[in-house]
Amino acid sequence: MIPSCWGFFDEAWPQPLENSQRLWSFDRTVTIAKPLVTFPWRSIGFYALTGQSVITFKKRFVKETIVEALEEIREQNPRGRILLVADNYGSHHAKLTQQRADELGIEFVFIPPYSPTLNAIEPL
Repeated sequence: MIPSCWGFFDEAWPQPLENSQRLWSFDRTVTIAKPLVTFPWRSIGFYALTGQSVITFKKRFVKETIVEALEEIREQNPRGRILLVADNYGSHHAKLTQQRADELGIEFVFIPPYSPTLNAIEPL
């Protein structure tokens, strides 16, 4: 069956400061000062190419919160099969996650290890 909704799925640790500064030196004595600030929550996103995109915020990334995110994706996309392109994070492969995904009509397609450029949600 052709999925009616498909897109990219990933987790992120949002940071309030951009991380695009780069510096090179011969003796490594010059450094860039970057404050180590993070938000107290994590985000799980579904970037839909067809259907409704979803972003949710959780305190931790464990199989139970991944299941909650899948349920929220299904809630926003109630009809048809859903295809998620995802990385190989352990919680995506967990038995609980896979069982609930099957119940919800959600199928994972895993990108090859060490290939984040294949997941279009990465820059978002």
